[in-house]
Amino acid sequence: MNLTTEETASQPAASASSSRQRIGMLLVNAGRLAPENVERIMVVQQESGRRFGEIGRALGLLTADDVYFALAAQFQSMKTLGVAEEWLRRWLVLLGKIERVQTFAEGRRLLERLSHPEKPSILAFANAHAMNSVAESASFFEALHTADVVLRDGSGMARLFRMLGLPPGHNLNGTDLIPELLWQFNGRSIAFFGTQHPYLERGIRVAGREFSPQSSYISEHGFLDAQTYVALANIHCPELIVLGMGMPRQEETAVILRASLGFPCLIVCGGAVIDFLGGKTRRAPLWMRGMGMEWLFRLGLEPRRLFHRYVIGNPLFLMRAMRLASALQRR
Repeated sequence: MNLTTEETASQPAASASSSRQRIGMLLVNAGRLAPENVERIMVVQQESGRRFGEIGRALGLLTADDVYFALAAQFQSMKTLGVAEEWLRRWLVLLGKIERVQTFAEGRRLLERLSHPEKPSILAFANAHAMNSVAESASFFEALHTADVVLRDGSGMARLFRMLGLPPGHNLNGTDLIPELLWQFNGRSIAFFGTQHPYLERGIRVAGREFSPQSSYISEHGFLDAQTYVALANIHCPELIVLGMGMPRQEETAVILRASLGFPCLIVCGGAVIDFLGGKTRRAPLWMRGMGMEWLFRLGLEPRRLFHRYVIGNPLFLMRAMRLASALQRR
């Protein structure tokens, strides 16, 4: 895998060397590569003609994560990127932002960090549907990749990371993680903004009974303008705000809340979690979740609403994933 941009036979060797040095400095400045190892890799590259990233990994100086970090940074800095490649840039930038939790201890540290925000902070989740939406919407990309924490959600994303040679880590979907956050915030004020009546009230009752019985709750349905939620939050100052509005509205609302609130809080883009808690939507059996087939169960429950997301969206996501993996193999 080559960290330099594609070079044609007509490009001078000096230009190629300069490009490799720039990429090496990206990794050096990020604390991912020692300066002397840039020269070490370049010496081998000049002798063998092999790719920068390939050599760095073979020598044990770079990991796959380092390679994709550099690629994302390189795409981010390109000013003349063609429209056809713009989604590739967005995917690489977002993939570089996603936190992948590999161990139980890492998961506990993540929960501890999330449950003690020092400022208004956004927790978001990236699944296959989010990646398709990012490819098609610049505004959604801006909202999602500027979240303070983005986690990997779903079997599609696990497959994507494996195709790129990266360990996917644990599946940290919001439906499973948010109940743990509710428990962590027990005793502190919590806001549910999303879904509709009566599922909103039912969701609060379930959350209060099973996860955070000592917390006070404020709530409002999910069909109001963002400034209404800002006003409510400023009055009650909840330390945890769960948004259940669906993509992209919840991510865009989260950005507005973060910019408008003056107290520490965690703003979670929760998707259908309030619907699950409130009994509007059922979860798939555990065996289906374990096989990464929860999407099929949901499609069976709501075929008309979810047809485009899954029947059209899943193959489109896989096609884009294969194209990304192929493009990176050529670099």
